[in-house]
Amino acid sequence: ETLNTAMIGIKRIMKESIEKLRKSFEALDNRDKKNIEESKFNEKVYKMACGNIKDFHSGLTGRIGSADLDFEKAMKSEHCMKTGFDFSFTTTNYKITTTPKQEWEFIVNDDNNNESKS
Repeated sequence: ETLNTAMIGIKRIMKESIEKLRKSFEALDNRDKKNIEESKFNEKVYKMACGNIKDFHSGLTGRIGSADLDFEKAMKSEHCMKTGFDFSFTTTNYKITTTPKQEWEFIVNDDNNNESKS
């Protein structure tokens, strides 16, 4: 009988604790939603889920490989040669239509830029 009483108490405590956790997570979700609504990036915010737990534990390197340590070469390739370099998009904050290649050219090859050029 003492064991049954203890089990009933433990179940009650667990239910109460689970409810407190649920309310805490709900409050966090509501806070996050409010922050997103007030963000300049609020037009298209998606909650992304992909892969499985093994993918998660292998990390980004496990999924796409190691980063090229020649950062400038890698960035130039990403902006000027790889798939999507000529894909036009419009920024949500300034409504400027551009491409990754145009952005690269503007920053790296800008005649008004007094910093070293590549």
